[in-house]
Order: sequence, then structure tokens, then C-alpha cells
Amino acid sequence: MSSVPISRPIYDADRSRPVKDPKYLAWIRTLPCVVPGCRGRAEAAHCGARGLSQKASDTNAIPMCAHHHREYHQFGRRKFETRYCIHIERLIQRLNQKPFIRVLGLRYVMQLSGEEHDLGSIRKPVAAAMKQAILLARSRLPF
Repeated sequence: MSSVPISRPIYDADRSRPVKDPKYLAWIRTLPCVVPGCRGRAEAAHCGARGLSQKASDTNAIPMCAHHHREYHQFGRRKFETRYCIHIERLIQRLNQKPFIRVLGLRYVMQLSGEEHDLGSIRKPVAAAMKQAILLARSRLPF
């Protein structure tokens, strides 16, 4: 037997396609523009790696108003990050974090970024705890 590992194809079409997620993009559009102090209505700006004739995955979108979205494409990522003191990769990671809600004793507890947050008693409806979790997660965004 040979000790040479079995090679996998370099290109895998299913893994190379960008993720399409209209619900995620709709949520991104509800957030404020990532530029500090900007109050413009946000659109989803795709900031991740992209291929020939392909947009970046929707999970690499961040909220930017139309003005700053145009500036981003005009300046390029590095100059835009420097100008506005924004770290886009960190923002994308924060936006993609999913809160995890569980019942601990008689209380709802949310875990986000390794921290636990008490959401209240299980006597209240789970929908209320979920709404509180969403608001808490949104308040922890850096913009």
C-alpha cells in the first residue's frame, strides 16, 4: 500500500458557491450604517471574498448607507477601514454570531460570545425571552 494520501479535488462546486440568504440580508438592512455617527438608511454591502462574476456570500454583508457603500467600492477595503476606523472582518464575525438560548433551572439564559445573560423566568412566554435576546444581541454590536 502506498502512504500517499488520497487527494481531493481542488475545486468543489458545492463548497465554492456563495451562500444566498435573503432573510439575513433583510435583517442586515434593519441595522444602522456601520460608519460611526451615520444615520443613513442601510443597505447590505457585500464585503467578503468574491470570485469571477460572483458576489460574496450574503453572510459577508454588513450594513452601510448608500453613500458609504459607494465610498467603500471607490476607496477599496483597506482605505475605507483606515478612514473610518472600522475592522470589517471583525464586524462580519460579530454579525454572524448566533445567540443560544436554553433553560437553566427556572430561567431562560442566553449565551453569546462566551457570556451568559439572564433573560428572565420561564413563566413568561418563550417569545418574550427571544425578543429580549435579539435586543440584547443587537445592543452588543459595535455600531
